[in-house]
Amino acid sequence: MGMGYGSNFAETIEDESLKAICPKEFKNFMQALDESHEDLECFAQSINNGDEAEDLEVGQAYAELCKALAKTTGLTIELGFHDADECGDKYDDINGYFWWVDGVWELSPEAKKLEKAGHKIERQFFVSFG
Repeated sequence: MGMGYGSNFAETIEDESLKAICPKEFKNFMQALDESHEDLECFAQSINNGDEAEDLEVGQAYAELCKALAKTTGLTIELGFHDADECGDKYDDINGYFWWVDGVWELSPEAKKLEKAGHKIERQFFVSFG
């Protein structure tokens, strides 16, 4: 199998914003991390590797934070992880954990009309080398 470039993107939100939007749940999550002697970076990496976080006290606090943000804003979040040194590039905007916000973009009324008329609009990505 050949190797090559691939593109990714994420709409992200900062810790401080989550703390301001859901202060109680963010505090509980950070406290659960602290009590488990795990840091946010390691927790994000374990989720990214497919570990089941729901079974752990930290995972329950993480789920409560995600639920609280969805209830408050109507948007969903997930904790993501990207190791730019091992799997990316020095120009990557993300290196380490990040809060991935879903539900940010929606089609404009004009784009919805095009799709209703049978015309497909899709977001596509590419990378350039040079």
